[in-house]
Amino acid sequence: MAKQPKFNGSLEAKNKDVKALGDFENYEFKAPTFSFKYLDTESYPDWSWVNYDSEIHEVIEFLKNMSNLTWNEIKSQRTGNDGRRQKHHFQEFHTIIPQANEVIKKFKYDETFENLFRFRLGGVQRLWGFLKNGVFYVLWWDRDHKIYPVD
Repeated sequence: MAKQPKFNGSLEAKNKDVKALGDFENYEFKAPTFSFKYLDTESYPDWSWVNYDSEIHEVIEFLKNMSNLTWNEIKSQRTGNDGRRQKHHFQEFHTIIPQANEVIKKFKYDETFENLFRFRLGGVQRLWGFLKNGVFYVLWWDRDHKIYPVD
């Protein structure tokens, strides 16, 4: 959690300190907002939204459940036998498969966003997008963990 600036009694100083905290304080303790502005329905059937009608309900329920949490609570969730790995987290562009990176570059998402954010729905299912100022922009539904394969 971000260290809170000390309040010296001056409202002007307090406002300056709060502004210095940036986006973290603006959204970290608020519930997420979800946007479908960048939803990819065309690129690759393995991880776009094509032919997944039966799973849409599951994704919508997941988003509904996440809407009841703050971003801080979401990012605090852990997974794995030891509970040491972050369940939902940022992912750097260069770590995903080349085909996904081609889409990122084609639409110049890397000029708007610093990295990807991904939700783990369970097993190998991942929901990929961008997180900026508390808004999660949904991009891909990766039902088989193909965007960031693991051995």
